[in-house]
Amino acid sequence: MQRLPPTFVQWALSKISSNMKSPTNTLRGQLAMYIMKTFNPPSIHAAVKRLELKSTDTFLEIGAGHGESLKALVEIYHEQQTQQQNLADMSNNAKKASSPSRSLDDASIEANNSDAHGNNIPQKVILVEISSEFQRTLHHLVQNEIPKNMFPTPIEVHDTDCKSMTFLEDNSVDTIFGFNLVYFLHPLEEYISEIKRVLKPGGKLVFGCKFGSLPKKGACEVFVNVDRREICMVMEKAGFVDVVSEKVMVGDDNPMMNYVEIRGYKEEEDGLDLQLKSRI
Repeated sequence: MQRLPPTFVQWALSKISSNMKSPTNTLRGQLAMYIMKTFNPPSIHAAVKRLELKSTDTFLEIGAGHGESLKALVEIYHEQQTQQQNLADMSNNAKKASSPSRSLDDASIEANNSDAHGNNIPQKVILVEISSEFQRTLHHLVQNEIPKNMFPTPIEVHDTDCKSMTFLEDNSVDTIFGFNLVYFLHPLEEYISEIKRVLKPGGKLVFGCKFGSLPKKGACEVFVNVDRREICMVMEKAGFVDVVSEKVMVGDDNPMMNYVEIRGYKEEEDGLDLQLKSRI
């Protein structure tokens, strides 16, 4: 994977900042698309595998972009199907060989219906995107590149701003995910308030952020939220609990690949300490 000097990356992003938010059909827009398509997929796939999704979850991605998180879910689904088939084959072969000690029953197959991070495929996937260029990409991906037999979970694509998700009821989503998005949410407090509204009690919000590659605070008006501590403070002020930030290494110390995960939970209605709640 290519490695660029951080100072050059910061300078380049400051020149194409508006196109990083919403690409246009210009040279700067094409450069923004190239950067995102080149460096984001490995990071997003790693981030999705850390979400610990459940089969009963409603999953919402805000700022879905090229649909890399959806591709990651499809990848997880295929890995699960392959794993189940391998276990079934092993069980059948063991039964044919009449070796009880080697047989695998249906319960053991079901128990392995998740990846190494404990992820399952959510029961519903909702993608929200405000950029018209990304909207076209997402609709094409869902309608033409992911047949239902490849990924049976219902997928919705909403062309709107995540500051006002009127199509979602209160307390209706289990996990909300946004990668390379939080920088552009202004005013952040309004977006966090809407996110909290649609999250179920105990539901989690996860942002993936590449702060190391961004222009310094104040150097570019488009990249507004570039301080992890300030973002965490806004989440906590809105009522999120157990808010933490953690650096995630995807490659060698490369700001274009590695990222910071910011995670927080909507407090339970009964006020129980979420640290005591099982999130497996």
